[in-house]
Amino acid sequence: MAIELELAKYLEEEEVDMLINQFPVTAEYDGIGSKGTKFVFYM
Repeated sequence: MAIELELAKYLEEEEVDMLINQFPVTAEYDGIGSKGTKFVFYM
């Protein structure tokens, strides 16, 4: 099971790495969406 999240802004690669390290579950950068940076969280 996975949850997809798209932020309302675009993040730089360094910001993406720092944010992923803050999540309590496994997460991956999923690229750029229509509104911002996308992530996938695995449950």
